[in-house]
This record gives sequence, C-alpha cells and structure tokens, in this order.
Amino acid sequence: MLLLLPETVRVFIRAGQWLRTALKTAVPTALKIWSIIFSAVLAIFLVHALSFGSFGDDDGYHLSAPTRWLHENTLSYLPTYTNTNASMGFEMLYAIALSFNEPVAAKLLHYSSGLWTLLSIGLCARRLGDPTAGIIAISALLISNPVVNLSFIFPLAYVDFPSCWAAMLSVLGWLVWRRHPSQQLLSIVALCAGIAVSFKLTAAPLIIAWICTIALELRSRRVPWLETLRQLSGFSAIAAAPVCLWLLRNFVVTGNPLYPMLADFIKTRDWSAGQAEIFSRYMHYYAWGVASGAQLGELARKTSVILTTLLVAGIAGLLASRTRDTTSRILILFATIFTVVSAFLTGLYFRYWLFGIICFTLVGAIMLCRLVQEAGHRLATAIALISIALVVQVDRERREPQRLVTDLNIATGVLTSERAHAGDPVWRFWVRVRELTPPNAKILVSAFYTTFGASSFGCFPIDRQCYTTDSHLQRFIRLDTWPAFLESVRGAGIQYVIISNQQFTANRQGFTFTEGINEYPFCARLVEEYAEVIAADEHLLLYRLRTLDPS
Repeated sequence: MLLLLPETVRVFIRAGQWLRTALKTAVPTALKIWSIIFSAVLAIFLVHALSFGSFGDDDGYHLSAPTRWLHENTLSYLPTYTNTNASMGFEMLYAIALSFNEPVAAKLLHYSSGLWTLLSIGLCARRLGDPTAGIIAISALLISNPVVNLSFIFPLAYVDFPSCWAAMLSVLGWLVWRRHPSQQLLSIVALCAGIAVSFKLTAAPLIIAWICTIALELRSRRVPWLETLRQLSGFSAIAAAPVCLWLLRNFVVTGNPLYPMLADFIKTRDWSAGQAEIFSRYMHYYAWGVASGAQLGELARKTSVILTTLLVAGIAGLLASRTRDTTSRILILFATIFTVVSAFLTGLYFRYWLFGIICFTLVGAIMLCRLVQEAGHRLATAIALISIALVVQVDRERREPQRLVTDLNIATGVLTSERAHAGDPVWRFWVRVRELTPPNAKILVSAFYTTFGASSFGCFPIDRQCYTTDSHLQRFIRLDTWPAFLESVRGAGIQYVIISNQQFTANRQGFTFTEGINEYPFCARLVEEYAEVIAADEHLLLYRLRTLDPS
C-alpha cells in the first residue's frame, strides 16, 4: 500500500482537477436524464446488496471459504469444495470484511467492483474515440436478459465483476500501448490479465487471447521473430505470476497444481480419473441449461455449443467487415478468441463469457456511434436503452415485491435481518442449527444440489465447518459404494447431517452416473440408520449422528 501511495495521491489530485473542470462545464440535459435513470437502476441493485439472504448470497463458497480460513488462520484444505482449490484472489478481500463480521461489506466490495467495471468500459470507449459509445454500451449491458444478467450479479458476493474489472483494465492498457508502444505498458496489460485470472480461474482464456492478439500486432509491425518471442515470453511470465501463487497453494494441499485437471497423470488428493471425467462432463455440458436437465441430451448440448461458437464467430466476422478501424477489428478478434476458448472449456455458461460480451458490446456501440453522427441522437439511444433496463428491472421487482420491501427495510435499518427474515423457514432453520451445534461441529450438507440447486453450498449463515455431498464436484465423501460412503463420513469426523425430506430438482445434474444415483439415497439411509433428528423446519431436518457401524 505504501508503494502505491504516491500514485494514489496523484490520481486523486487529477480526479479533483477533472471534477472542478466538469462542474464548470455545461452538462447536456439528455445526459442528466440518462444519469438519473442510470442511478435509479443502480439504486435498486444497491438495495439488494445492502441486505443478506438466507442462502448466503455467495454462490455457496465465496464467503464460507474465507470464513473457514479466518477460523483456522490458514488457507486450509476444504476437501468437498473443489472451486476453493483454484484462484481465490478476491476472496482474500472478502476475508478482510468478514474479519469484522460484516458480510454485507463483502457484498459491497463486489458491487463496487461492478461500478469500476462500468467505469472501465467508459474509459475504453473514450480511448477508442467516443465517450458516448461507453454510455450506450453500459446501457445495453444493464438490460437483463438470459445471456447478460448484471442485475443478478451486482448484489451478490461473487467474483465475476472483479475479474471483468481487471480484464477491462488490461484492455485499457492495451489501447494506450497501441499508441505508445513500450515494454512497461505491455507489462501492465499482462499484470492486469494475470490479476483477472487470479480472481477467477475461468478467465484463463484472457491470457490466451492476449498472447494471440499481441503476437499478431507485433508481427504486423514487422517486429523480428526473436524480439516477438522475447516480448511474449515476458508477457506470459508477468501474467502467470499472480496465478502461480495459487497454483503453488494447490500443489501444497492437493499434490496437483492444476487441480482438478490432469488427474490421469498427476496423483491428486481425494480425486480420481473417474471423478475428473464426471467433473469435466458437468462443466462442459451440464453446468448450463440446468432448467432443461436430462430433457436436453448430451448430443444436443454439444451441438448447441458448436452452433453457438459458430454464431459468435459469424457475428464477429460481420462486425469486422462493417468497420475499417484497425483497433476495433483487433478488439473483435481478441473478444472472439476469448469467447470461443471459454465456450470450449465451459460450454454455454454465459456468465463466464461476460468479459467477451462486454468487448463485443463496446465495439458494437462504437460502430453505432460512427453511423449516428448527431450527438443528440446518440444520447437519445442511450436514454432509450437505459430506460428499457429500468423497465425490465422494475418488472422483475414487481414479480417479487416482498423481496424488495424486505431488502429495503434491512438496507435502511428499519428492520434487522433477523426480524425481516423471521418468517423464512430456511433462516429459522439456520438459527436452530447454530443453537444446537457447537462452533467446532462438522456438518454434512446432503444433496443440496438436487434439493435446492445449491452447488458447493458452504452454509455461510451457520458458520460451521461443512462438507457437501455434491457428487459431480467432489470425491472426499465417497458415493460409489455404501461401505466407502460410511467410511468417508466416519473419517471426516461428521457429527451432524442436514438433509431435506424431499428433492425438488432430482434430475438437476442432467446425466446419470453411479455417484449421482447414490447421493440422496445414501444420505437418507445414513440418517435413518445412524442418526436422530434434533431440529426440523418444514422440509429441512438436522440430525445428530450416533456411532457408525460399517456392518
């Protein structure tokens, strides 16, 4: 922090100078109208960010993992939470907020990074020659739809925005580098890209896209091959540096720096080649389109990935053919490489494509602004788009009016979270679990993916060490045979079990495999034969385990 202090002071001084100049400048009425509507959209997101829901608002593990690490004073191995053995850079900032027992502060960190992402889009548009294009791109991106749903991401403690923010800063650095080529600026691009991947490992295609793009640019400038390789090697080393620390941690705790990949070749803790195949199959074809479940077969899913990838390439080609601007064309190529590689690795999980979608939207906005010469018409377009975003968001809130009212009461301090959620059976159940289990309790969270659709659910609201049975994501709790399951539960020291008396989404995984078939029946048999119920609220039950007898 001390090293960054001089630059931070310089940035604040420049920001103050800019603000004083801006206050003296007449702001167009259309821009004022856009700003008001834009603020209204963000205000709705902020209301939800300032409250806390019964499922932790953290996608299962983004808050529960750093909470565990704070309790244990080390980045300990969390065996059933596969994603915690990846890059968890932004969760370290969540840990700071959680050290003050402020989960809402962690959510606000993500919300703030979303704002910085939007600002980065505007700065990139300015570098591309038209600030209004940034306003149009931001407005379009805020319209909630099945592909881009920022209204869902903004209020949660995820890591999508931090990764996108760092990635957009790498684009901004690249735009500066194109005008003022230097090794220092290229190093900044690499560092920002590496930080993006250290926040979210699924952003790894970003580094691949940059290497391809920069190699193309260097060669187009007739840079000698040896110098090109030297610069690309330096770029790769700098980009890899932030990620390597996490890969080293993975090696220490699992024996495999690329966990859970390459389990066929590297002996990996609590993993196997069979589990790796299940995990890969799930990530490629079944982590998305979950509403269709088994109704959408694997062949149809593979076909969808191929057709969508071809569609992306086709749209990219169309955009490139419609612009003569070299920078825009290169940015289109860059976004295409990122998106296609992401599709190859994770299928049609559009949240993982977010950065690529942002780049395409930005280029599209730039092209639109070059077609529409009148500044007033451009701002009118931005107002129309942001108005649509507000209408869509208001309609979403109208469908769940009680949620908005509850969150508003919590955000304004009218009600505490406990009072606001007193009628929520899940919230009441978490309270009972905290009351009936000691702080060092070890709890098995049984089949929550096929019960609620909650994957890698770390039970952050109960603040206990939990183990999930997610059959598609972990092998620490064995589900291939009953004796192996019983032995793994005993070996983990499980004392309590949380289970639902029914599965609401039994076919959510979308494909069949032995462990998935056994998951809920094994857990139900465990509590039936070896446990006594000590708490229940509607369909959720808490059991205390007795001594396990393998016979």
